[in-house]
Amino acid sequence: MRINVQAAAVGLALAAAAPAFAQVTAPESNIDTLPRFTSSGDWRVTVGAAALVGPTFEGADTLRALAVPDIDVRWRNRAFASVRTGVGVNLVTDGGWRVGPYAKFNFGRDEGRSAKLKGLGDVDPTIEVGGFAEKTWRFARASLEVRQGLGGHEGAVAEVGGDLRFRLSERLAAAAGPRVRFADATYLQAFYGVDAAQSARSGLARFAPEGGLESAGLAGALVLRPQPRTTLTLFAEQSRLFGDAAASPLVRLRGARDQTRLGVAVGYRLGAAN
Repeated sequence: MRINVQAAAVGLALAAAAPAFAQVTAPESNIDTLPRFTSSGDWRVTVGAAALVGPTFEGADTLRALAVPDIDVRWRNRAFASVRTGVGVNLVTDGGWRVGPYAKFNFGRDEGRSAKLKGLGDVDPTIEVGGFAEKTWRFARASLEVRQGLGGHEGAVAEVGGDLRFRLSERLAAAAGPRVRFADATYLQAFYGVDAAQSARSGLARFAPEGGLESAGLAGALVLRPQPRTTLTLFAEQSRLFGDAAASPLVRLRGARDQTRLGVAVGYRLGAAN
């Protein structure tokens, strides 16, 4: 019963955090970036807060800062749920592999967020479902995610990532590596396209993007555990839009190809301290 109450409380906290993350795009996590510190027990629940700085919208040349709740829940080595990384199940956990189903919540785009979006309308929030595969070596990690939107943008995305990972001390770990993101025409149309009605309202030329490479860049993270239950995480990503995402009149005339995302999070681990 105690576990059920704890899980329900965490679920409510995750739901409460969702609207806040809708206001700014957080750095892409590619599920897990950093080597994990050891912990005991079936459940590992971390609660805290994060300060984020990111593009006002996809392709924006302006940044927004926001403070939000940050919750991460893991059960054994089988299931995980996090505001920043999404929800998934590890069906395969052998030989350095993790493979399983995966879902993330895309908060869409609110036209009222910026005057530069006037006339382009909203992109409804979307549940993206699919799967992931991750291979970890001693000092490196490679991952692939493929997700399909259900409702909202209704497009498909694929993300490829890699990291060099280092445990610098008993209390400090770091990771950094490339990120590449692909999207189909449906996804790109939702966030970068301009149809006839949008063109008439916004003054931007009509634009129908084709699928392909959306962005590529580098991401890094640093985690410090000053106390057994407390972690401080710094993360950053610098990416550049390519292909039809970069060619969109929204990006060319009202935005920028280069996209920066920064964040700092403080978490407190419930339960066992080791």
